[in-house]
Amino acid sequence: MRSQVFPQSPPLASCAALLAAALSLGCGAGAPVGKSPAQPVAQAAPARDRGPAPKASPERVLAAVEVRGRRPRALSRSARLPSGRACFDRLLRRGVAFRQTDKTGIEAGITLLGRLGSVALEPTITVIACRMALALRLASRRLRRMGVRELQHWGAYAFRKTLTGAESLHASGLAIDVHAIVYRGQRIEVKHGYVRGLSDNCGRSAPAINRVTCRLRRMQLFDQLITPDDDLNHRNHLHLAIAPLDGDPR
Repeated sequence: MRSQVFPQSPPLASCAALLAAALSLGCGAGAPVGKSPAQPVAQAAPARDRGPAPKASPERVLAAVEVRGRRPRALSRSARLPSGRACFDRLLRRGVAFRQTDKTGIEAGITLLGRLGSVALEPTITVIACRMALALRLASRRLRRMGVRELQHWGAYAFRKTLTGAESLHASGLAIDVHAIVYRGQRIEVKHGYVRGLSDNCGRSAPAINRVTCRLRRMQLFDQLITPDDDLNHRNHLHLAIAPLDGDPR
């Protein structure tokens, strides 16, 4: 078997002789004679791995829609929530006390008379659309697990328009404005307890209201969840809303 022959490197003496012939320019480290030594290439600092660019959540998109005055269509689980008699029956089966209420603009309006399952509403007596009450009832169990005992609000039904003059979801009883929560025995206001601009509202180190907001988003029950991060009009409350069904008044 033939042994493979590798070319030998030139002896060091040859390099010295070539250097002398090159007007004592010196032997660059491995640089060919007659050429300037290779300049080191500046290495760009490695880019910080920030992960994929964040995508606009459906709630953020719909928040902008509400501000502009256009009413959203259901993009979440709210589209599965029934209206009319079917909604009344589901609330009754879940132990929610209410009476039917006839208010302008509300499809299947009710007046709540007690707790919404595992979490209380304050004020308790609240006029609201049945579908929105059912959404809150479904959310209450998970909120209770994380320590929320009460949602304090400024109202659900209010026959009014948005700042742009369009009809608000409050006019259909499909929205509620939560300004404070009772969390593990402590009352926390959105105005003081919500920290704006966090990259992660879901982490353990995030404030309680930020984590509640994260949990509500993950439930995908609400088509609108507007927070102090979205605009100054919501700097002191959380706006929760579901989109109307095709049969609901617009």
